[in-house]
Amino acid sequence: MYYVKFTSYSGVTTHLEKFEDEEEARMSIVDIIKNRRFDGYVVTTLHKGEVWEVLEPEDAILIPDDCGTLRLLHKTFECYECGSRHETKREAQECCDDYQRDQYE
Repeated sequence: MYYVKFTSYSGVTTHLEKFEDEEEARMSIVDIIKNRRFDGYVVTTLHKGEVWEVLEPEDAILIPDDCGTLRLLHKTFECYECGSRHETKREAQECCDDYQRDQYE
């Protein structure tokens, strides 16, 4: 599961979207960055492919709510038995259940 999260510096807005596919999440980020740059904001990369910062325009008197941190988060689920990481909660729940069923067949 991938999340695109935007948190403004003022703390007023937090934008969170869920995506099953990494490519869709990245396209959402591309759209946000393009829109901000079109509106005159400077966007910098803090952690390549993961975290970006939207800075206020040079002519800004106050910091707009559109300024803040944009993040791509990848959430995985851990199997309770073996600790393996899985993309979905269901896969994590079935991980060792499938293994145990195979042993007894």
